[in-house]
Amino acid sequence: MAGHTKRRPARRICLLSEDELGLILNRLSDPEDRKSFSLVGKQWMRVEGATRLSIRLLRPEILRHVLPRFPNLVTFEMSKPIRNSDLAFLGHACPKIEVINLNLLKQTPDLRGFGSKGLYYLGNGCPNLSKLSLRRRLGVTSDGVGWLLKAAINLRYLDLGECIFVTDKVLEAIGSWSSLTYLNLEGCTKITNRGLGFLANGSCSKTLKTLVLSR
Repeated sequence: MAGHTKRRPARRICLLSEDELGLILNRLSDPEDRKSFSLVGKQWMRVEGATRLSIRLLRPEILRHVLPRFPNLVTFEMSKPIRNSDLAFLGHACPKIEVINLNLLKQTPDLRGFGSKGLYYLGNGCPNLSKLSLRRRLGVTSDGVGWLLKAAINLRYLDLGECIFVTDKVLEAIGSWSSLTYLNLEGCTKITNRGLGFLANGSCSKTLKTLVLSR
């Protein structure tokens, strides 16, 4: 009888629906508590993944293994080199993404990084994207930015700080297509007054509230 009594609580827990487990999980704010929750069983792991809204990955090689668990992510962060195909997978696995931070660490060389196709994949795969940070990414080009802005119509915040290949052509694309309210061009030494003219005379001049130009 004693052994039978010990098993009863576990059986009762198994009777909880995923909605009820979700209510329990919503009371856990500590990341370690959420991790412990996900280790209880497959159902608990599935509920934790479905309710996770943000993630910061430290190793790009685990991206394809991890992201399918979190289809409702709103915020994604990666500070290491990331490829075009990885960004395509991000849009496919997590189409509800609104905020993406891909700011590269200063000491990390952007080798094998994404290019124009990666920005195209982000624009098309993440229709709700509203905030994008791309500091120090070498793959930011006029074509890529143009493709991004045509598709990501909800984008309001764009950080291109220290993207050394940003030129006047990038600003022409921004001026023509965007409804940005915030644009960071800090350290973009290739831009000139001609490029700034595209911002002043383009459609974004009606929406842009903050423009950062400090070097």
